[in-house]
Amino acid sequence: MRVHLWWMGVPSDESIHNHAWDFSSLVLTGSLTFELLDRAAGGESYDRYASNMPLGGRAGDYEFSLIGRTAFAVAFQATAAAGSFYRLDHDTYHRVLASPPSQSPLTATMVVKGPVRRSFSHVLVPCGTPMPRTKSMRRLSGEEIVQKLDLLLSELK
Repeated sequence: MRVHLWWMGVPSDESIHNHAWDFSSLVLTGSLTFELLDRAAGGESYDRYASNMPLGGRAGDYEFSLIGRTAFAVAFQATAAAGSFYRLDHDTYHRVLASPPSQSPLTATMVVKGPVRRSFSHVLVPCGTPMPRTKSMRRLSGEEIVQKLDLLLSELK
């Protein structure tokens, strides 16, 4: 289980991707807009990468390998408000867009991951977009985690 936080005015830099697991998400506060994408012959062309944890890596470390080019189009777009729940299959390509204006400066979701179904996920980037071979998520200090959880608790009250 993990908590995802989006701050109002800070755009999501999330690429289109799927996961190695199914997951369920509950919007705790605020709202978010997300898109689901499908392969489409007339869609936008993307470079498709396999993404997995590099040998000796830790959670949040990613290695990317180009596996080809494919076309995708948005099949569904929705805004999920606090109290909304959704579930996505591991093969579903999706991305979270910038959160729409809401009464809350924070959008938070609780995500529950299902069992790992494969050893990799896919990431789509517009054709020709530079992609690093590896990337690591910034790890928060214990103090930063406490500060962010305190802000979340304030929003939930």
